Amino acid sequence: MSRLAPPRTPGLADALRGEPSAARLLEPAGVEAYGAGDLRSAMGWLARAAASAVSARLLGNLGVVAWQAGEERQARRLFRRTLALDPAAAAAHNSLGVARRADAGIARHRRALALDPGFVEARLNLAEALRAASRLADARTAFIQALALAPAAVAGLAGLGTALLTLFRLNEARRWCERAIALAPLEAVAHAGLIALETVDVRPLAALAAGRRAIALLPHVAGLHLEHGRALQAQDRLRLAERSYRRATAAAPSEPYAYNSLAQLAKDQGRLDDAIGLFRAAIERAPDDAAFFSNLLFALCFSETVPAEAIFAEHRRFEARFGAPLARHHRPHANAPDPERRLKVAYLSPDFRRHPGGYFFEAFMAHHDHERFEVAGYSTSREVDAFTERLAPLTDRWSVLADLDEDGMAERIRADGIDILVECTGHMAGNRMLMMARKPAPVQVSFPLYPNTTGLDAIDYRIMDPYFAPPGADALHAEILARLPDVHVCYTPGEDAPAPPDEPPSARTGHLTFGCFNNYAKVRDPVVRLWARILNALPDSRLVLKWYGMGEERPDWVHERFARFGVDPRRIRTLGFQKNQYAAYLDIDLTLDPFPANGGTTSCDSLWMGVPVVTLAGETPFSRVGLCHLSNLGMTELVARTPEDYESIVLGLARDPERLKRLRAGLRARMAASPLVDGRRYTRNLEAAYRTMWRRWCRGEQRNPWPSLPL
Repeated sequence: MSRLAPPRTPGLADALRGEPSAARLLEPAGVEAYGAGDLRSAMGWLARAAASAVSARLLGNLGVVAWQAGEERQARRLFRRTLALDPAAAAAHNSLGVARRADAGIARHRRALALDPGFVEARLNLAEALRAASRLADARTAFIQALALAPAAVAGLAGLGTALLTLFRLNEARRWCERAIALAPLEAVAHAGLIALETVDVRPLAALAAGRRAIALLPHVAGLHLEHGRALQAQDRLRLAERSYRRATAAAPSEPYAYNSLAQLAKDQGRLDDAIGLFRAAIERAPDDAAFFSNLLFALCFSETVPAEAIFAEHRRFEARFGAPLARHHRPHANAPDPERRLKVAYLSPDFRRHPGGYFFEAFMAHHDHERFEVAGYSTSREVDAFTERLAPLTDRWSVLADLDEDGMAERIRADGIDILVECTGHMAGNRMLMMARKPAPVQVSFPLYPNTTGLDAIDYRIMDPYFAPPGADALHAEILARLPDVHVCYTPGEDAPAPPDEPPSARTGHLTFGCFNNYAKVRDPVVRLWARILNALPDSRLVLKWYGMGEERPDWVHERFARFGVDPRRIRTLGFQKNQYAAYLDIDLTLDPFPANGGTTSCDSLWMGVPVVTLAGETPFSRVGLCHLSNLGMTELVARTPEDYESIVLGLARDPERLKRLRAGLRARMAASPLVDGRRYTRNLEAAYRTMWRRWCRGEQRNPWPSLPL
């Protein structure tokens, strides 16, 4: 946002006391009040001045004050009025750029620079807008150009450091952040960048030290408490992280990111109702931020109290708020409507790496028929690991689109002539829902790692199966459900999975050990109550829980929930993140599946490690993942229909160690021979679904009900 342009005639507000009708003193009084930090008085003086004599400079100044006072709509109107009076007012273009989002803001900053190439503030704002739009290479160039004009501009130094951090050019980022701090040790933006850098670079002690130094200098800056909290959370120090986030909200009650971080932390701690309320608080403070709305939608998927119809309605609200306005980007597609030609299929995800969802990508990427399908992988993450390097060669074309904004990404996909675009994230972290809403491909599909509808009209189909999606599921999806015959996803085991032990762990320990390594948001109060009943019925048994944040020395937020139902905290063992997700199963006799949100990757991990899973099947897809897995293994005796059935199955296995041993024996071989791990079978079914989708598009039948697949 531009600074106030000084009036031509200097003056003091105090003079107005002696000459209240002197219009020439009104604007100087407003500038003086603004300099003193009194925005309301500044708005009052400037508004009175504008009522006396309108000028472009005066309206622009009033707009700047209105923006900083939180009157964003009024500010935008004032900037537009300024430009109506003076279309060449570079400062107004720059200010309107800050007040606009994405490409509209970038265009305004470019217009300001075309009028005034030496306008340093506009160049810095352009760089920051490009960085916010994930156009990082362009942002880096713009920051460097700004610094060429103003080498000591702290915002430019810190902004360049942040852009390089996001590009994972960590050494360069550190150099620029440290230079910014050296030049201006009391500028919060530089400190915040350094804390984030040390967190990403996995230097926990350095990250915490940077946070403490910054907060000691600037204790009232919300952003520093926020970054310090993120550094603490990255180390599983959740109680301290929560304290930092709450300090951020106290310092800046209107700061949405602190509420979003508090919500994520509450979700990780199983306090789902708190999380939902905090996500709503973030949305209230930033209603135009689609990422906050996506976070709310994902949290709602875990709830056992919010009706499925209400969750569907919230997903449709996302479409109305964010998806429908982007329909203006829809254009006819030039793809040849030949129903039998070789199709271009592309998969889009930020998670083509070691990630819970990543274990479901390799099956179809390794088994596609490349004579009939040209396969592209679009990674929207800059993160690359050994898993990424294994996936990329399985495609015909691999591209990293992380530096493109939604418009740029959509145009790239359209230019590539993609026929079927498969998004693999839903509303989870790093999603590109707003890009999908631009409809860059004629057929768009949601891959079912996200446990619910996307809510978007622009996404035509969702991959499902008969177990995962009972007949009533269609009414709660914006997409047409394409049910594959066996499974909705196919699991590829990790190469680092050790061999299951020949004997159950209880043979070694003398007591039965239950396990659940799911997202702790799934462990709702009815789950805790039921598991506590099971533990109390088996006084020698133990329970191991594993999730991010549980590496804390004493995660009381876990133990206290079970203690309310009479379970000694010493019987609950908690584990944080572990590099090998399979190793902990060597100590587990039986896995307890949470409900109504079942496990996905974790259940497959458990079964691969020879550890049976007991599940409770419900009516929504998220509550039927376990049913799908166990049905395909021929182990439906482990599927409960009521909590009482669940308890009976678990206690029956616990009290019959020979039966449990028989179930475990050969479980990996049984899984390897099942559709759940048969990548070739799964991919043929998936390809048949794609071909049906394409034929329907060629015939103009895309929105008709899904037919039976001709398999």
